[in-house]
Amino acid sequence: MTIADWLRHAAARLEASGCPDPKVDSTWIAENTLGMTRSGLVFGGTRDLNDDQLRRLNEALERRTAGEPVQYILGTAPFMGMEFIVTPDVLIPRQDTETLAEAVVVEARRRESAKLLDLCTGSGALGLCVASLCPDVQATLADVSAEALDVARANAHRLGVRATFRHGDMFAAVRHERFDVIACNPPYIPTAELDGLQREVQFEPRIALDGGVDGLSFYRTMAAEAPAHLNEGGAVLVEVGMGQAQDVRRLFDEGLGARESGVIKDLNGIERVVWARS
Repeated sequence: MTIADWLRHAAARLEASGCPDPKVDSTWIAENTLGMTRSGLVFGGTRDLNDDQLRRLNEALERRTAGEPVQYILGTAPFMGMEFIVTPDVLIPRQDTETLAEAVVVEARRRESAKLLDLCTGSGALGLCVASLCPDVQATLADVSAEALDVARANAHRLGVRATFRHGDMFAAVRHERFDVIACNPPYIPTAELDGLQREVQFEPRIALDGGVDGLSFYRTMAAEAPAHLNEGGAVLVEVGMGQAQDVRRLFDEGLGARESGVIKDLNGIERVVWARS
């Protein structure tokens, strides 16, 4: 079987399985498994696959047709132009969250040697990309999952980024520490909606998705507890789900006693980030 033959076969299998992007995912699997670029796959399409290559490609294909996200199969995911290690212990970084990352970078650059806290860090994608783009930032990454922190540490080593890691539930992880910028992409899906999410999301850690009865549980905690961890003039920035922005902004205006606050839309025009300054 040639590379081109396998790509056609894989795309057809993935489409039949309900994969939303069969050609993209089959190409991504082939690129990573064969160590080839996209153009290499095109111009080398008539090349025959050896038995080992075909076995590895088909093993990955079987996992993808069963619904497992391609990022978990390959072990990496892109974010902000960087590549992060991902495992089923962490949420897969999404393009939507790049809106939050860009906003945090802007906020961090308003200060000299800003102290940044990335709560619910997961893979560390948010905090580590900000620290990479803002070398003066002192980044602390916190998560309730010890396994997620192991992934974040591995990503820090991979990217050559210095960061401090804290294990614990929300602000309990940092005790009495204070920060200039607190950023968070918390779980925000209402509990009752979890079982109805697409099959790929079902592979991701439920703890990183479940935002409580109305999806706002973690924002209430932040509104109540963030003031004790913010330096004067500090800022809080969070990602929110569709339709949650105004409720979260009200929580922050009241709980943080925000001097100013606002909402940022993502590239699709959806209100995606809420920010507030004390």
